[in-house]
Amino acid sequence: MSRYLFLTLILVVFSALAASSVTQQLEDQMKQEEYTEVLVTFEGDIDDSTVEGIDDRYSIEHEFGLIEGAKMNLTSSEIENLSSRQPVERIEPDYPVETLVSDTGESFRMPDLHNNGYMGSNSSVAVLDTGIYDHDYLDIYKAENFTEEGTGDLNGHGTHVAGIIGSQHPTYTGISPKIDLYDAKVLNETGRGSSSQIIQGLEWVVEEEVDIASISIGAEVERCNGRDMLSRATNKATNSGTLTVTAAGNSGPDNSTITAPGCASNTLTVGSVDKEDKMAPYSSRGPTYDNRVKPDVVAPGSDIVSTWPENRWRYSSGTSMAAPHVSGQAAVILSETDKEPGEVKKKIMGTSHDLDYPENYQGSGKIDVYESLEGNFTSMGQTSTEQKGFLAVLRNIWYRLVDFILWM
Repeated sequence: MSRYLFLTLILVVFSALAASSVTQQLEDQMKQEEYTEVLVTFEGDIDDSTVEGIDDRYSIEHEFGLIEGAKMNLTSSEIENLSSRQPVERIEPDYPVETLVSDTGESFRMPDLHNNGYMGSNSSVAVLDTGIYDHDYLDIYKAENFTEEGTGDLNGHGTHVAGIIGSQHPTYTGISPKIDLYDAKVLNETGRGSSSQIIQGLEWVVEEEVDIASISIGAEVERCNGRDMLSRATNKATNSGTLTVTAAGNSGPDNSTITAPGCASNTLTVGSVDKEDKMAPYSSRGPTYDNRVKPDVVAPGSDIVSTWPENRWRYSSGTSMAAPHVSGQAAVILSETDKEPGEVKKKIMGTSHDLDYPENYQGSGKIDVYESLEGNFTSMGQTSTEQKGFLAVLRNIWYRLVDFILWM
């Protein structure tokens, strides 16, 4: 009899989970605010008449092109009414997003790479960040603004990230100094923005057919499992042909601290190590809420010197500094080979070096840019979800069951 009761409870749990399209984080926010900026995801392909019908009643602020969804400003009652309408699949907050810099203080250089002519020519990288300052050693190919400030960088974070990728300084040379550098300004002078701004930036990057999107920013999403709209849009961008490289977050050393969109399945998520190849304590760890291994790799992120506004230079630390190393690595791979985003991701993971940390700390290990071009591909990079899929599913069911009981 107890077996039937357990099975019935499982069915009730999953029925309740399926019936609710409003995330718990939004439920909590609705109790405190009269109006809430939300992101609404629609199920399946929807036609114009469906969107117009929703717009007429609830007023859509922005309809996304990269993903079936929209940004809206709704009252609590409107959210409740909309949540029961088809084809609404999920309603979540327009999560606040910020830079992932930890502290400030020599960078990881690869003379062998550049001496052999690997400079990233004929490839392109977009930096989705606070903008890029028109630095003497940065060559900005194209810029677009998604904030209220206009182009340029009033914060410095985006300029620092861009320099790690593409600085043309003879000493402080970026990983891929001959790339076409795109500036997608999605955060303001305080280093903050919203998920909807990042998604709009991603849409522009995909429209411009940029090879790589470097995303050194993150949002704190409860139960980060890749279902939030920002993570979905990041996956869509990768599926559209733009490899997304994302910082893991700076919420370590605790487990399950990956930020969005780092928990997206298709993105290449990057954690941070110091100069001695020790895990940086701030670097976020996995697993994701649905028990996938993240980060995918780690890269140097502590005490990295790079470009700064007013033609200056600065040391900074964080997974924000680790991710652009991998973006630059992907650029030089693409400049020498004709590979799809998924193949580049596997190449980077397969040539990384195991640092003897758990997978959910280091992923496949520390990147080796030169090895990824000249060395042999290994079988590393297979996630434990792929290797132990059935066990991962059972754990996921258990986590959701416990979470539901606690929520009740």
